[in-house]
Amino acid sequence: MSYLREFGPNDIYVNELRTHPQYEFVMWNGTEYLNNRKHEGIDIKTGTVNLYEYNVNRAAGEARIFPFVEKAGSLIRLNSTPVSSFSGSTYGSTIQGEYPLTSSIARQLFNASDGLGASERLRLHAMRTTFDYYKYLSPVYDYETYYSGSDVNLISIPSIMFGSRIKPGSLDLKIFHSGTLVGRAKDIRRNGELICITGSNSGSVVGVALYGEGFLALTSSDTVAAVNDTYTGTAARVTASWIYFGSHHQGTNKPRETVFSLEFKGTHTVPVVTMMAHANRGELNNSLNPTFISSSVSGSVRLTSNNSASFVEDDEIPIKNTVKSPFTNTTASFEKQTFISKVGIYDENRNLIAIAKLAQPIRKREEDAYTFKLKLDL
Repeated sequence: MSYLREFGPNDIYVNELRTHPQYEFVMWNGTEYLNNRKHEGIDIKTGTVNLYEYNVNRAAGEARIFPFVEKAGSLIRLNSTPVSSFSGSTYGSTIQGEYPLTSSIARQLFNASDGLGASERLRLHAMRTTFDYYKYLSPVYDYETYYSGSDVNLISIPSIMFGSRIKPGSLDLKIFHSGTLVGRAKDIRRNGELICITGSNSGSVVGVALYGEGFLALTSSDTVAAVNDTYTGTAARVTASWIYFGSHHQGTNKPRETVFSLEFKGTHTVPVVTMMAHANRGELNNSLNPTFISSSVSGSVRLTSNNSASFVEDDEIPIKNTVKSPFTNTTASFEKQTFISKVGIYDENRNLIAIAKLAQPIRKREEDAYTFKLKLDL
């Protein structure tokens, strides 16, 4: 039968599990490939991460789920709904969104010729405080010296991938040309400096990483190798450099001879609760399963002679002996034993809130004592 036992002060532990999932983006000819995977669902774009994994296997024409809000006085709207469209709708109308929601890496090139006041550089200027904050790690984070008026190749990584931050030292950037590795940069000092480790520029800093924010800022225009491709998106072929890293989708003439690779590890902190469920000696030795009672019993419930409205269970019902004898045609001595297959977790009001199922039932005898270790990610 079920047995309720309150957890003791040393039976429940709450801690955190820190994980570092690894990602690799391969970029070529306008397409990204994430961890060498392709077409994981009918409605998943290659090289992206699905936020909720909704509608991932629903083909065109099938009914799909979607987010929606009703326009009311609170003026709550979906981020995907333009302000003009929301303002033009009538109060009480339903405004729908779309699933799936996906995310991937993005690249933006800021040219020095744009000028400090150009609107194209406003996004980079907004990051000035962040760059200057990391100057305690390296002087190459100084915004005024290295980024305010220079060519900057900004690579953005969505936080859904790296979690709280990118793991320092895990970044690895590679440039392949015609199948040959011609450029590679890593954070070998674990301070955010992306250092070139190949070719004549080996040892030079080609950019920095903002680990907590998920940005890579590449500033080196030095030649990576004596190779060229259409990195600017035009028919003109230019020499490979880190300023062109991730330009696989640039313009109408995409570079077809170059493959870019970006590897990194994220940092995800998962709260974990560990519960110790004890099955002590002499406990959990009965069951409500009908097979627990011997089949030779006839009428296990009898009517009392004094009160015809009540039933009293027989207190001497024989229990079936399930102990197996090692000898043929021999019955083993009787011994109580049950088989534990599930552990239920109840709240303070005795409501069942979770069930842990064992892969294989555990035999529990009178002299046995077990402790079941249950772990749950919060």
